[in-house]
This record gives sequence, C-alpha cells and structure tokens, in this order.
Amino acid sequence: MLRRFIITTLFALVFIPAAAFADYSKVITDLPLMETMKEDLSKTVAFDTADGRILETTAETPAQVRQVLGYYGQALPPLGWQLMKGTFNTYTRKKEILVIDVFQKPGTPGMQLVQFKIAPAPKM
Repeated sequence: MLRRFIITTLFALVFIPAAAFADYSKVITDLPLMETMKEDLSKTVAFDTADGRILETTAETPAQVRQVLGYYGQALPPLGWQLMKGTFNTYTRKKEILVIDVFQKPGTPGMQLVQFKIAPAPKM
C-alpha cells in the first residue's frame, strides 16, 4: 500500500505543470514567473475599471525570446489562458487579454525585458 502511494505521488509530481512550482508576480498574482525572471516592481501599473482590471509588470531574464514564449505556452493553458489564433504572445481568459512582449534590455546584451499586460477584452 505504501509502495503504491509513493509511486503515485512521484508520478503526479512528474506531470505537475512547471507553473505549480514557480514564483508568481507580485502585481499579476495569478501569473507564474520563470525561474530566471526577476520582476521590477518600479515598472508597474495596477488599477480597476468598470470593465475589469488593468495590470502591467515587467521582469528581466537571461532567457531567450523563444524560451520565454515557450514557457508561457506551457504554463498558461492549465491556468485557463488560451492563445489567440494568429498570435504568438496574446492570450485570453474569460473577459481578459494578456499580452507578453519580450525586448532586449538596452545596454545589456543577453538580457531580455518581458512586459506583461492584462486588460479587459474588447466588447464585441
């Protein structure tokens, strides 16, 4: 019985999404951050509107653009986010849109700035 419990537990840990072990943004509290990311809390926007929340935060990482977008391509769907058709960096969930932009950090080769923006989805 104990052996079965241990095997089941180990099996479950292997298949838990990476986001389950990640640190989360202090601004967008339901957004996991990659292990290599450091959030810059001086570059944040956070307020509520009648249509929903508007949140922006920036993090820096040595990870390459494809690694960042690949991580979020894996981490966000289990959290309810769906990639919008025809995009590589825009997700929707309920009545919100999340855009992830990755830029090279000025004056720092090999470092990227990752900007996360959540806003209410446009009304149709």
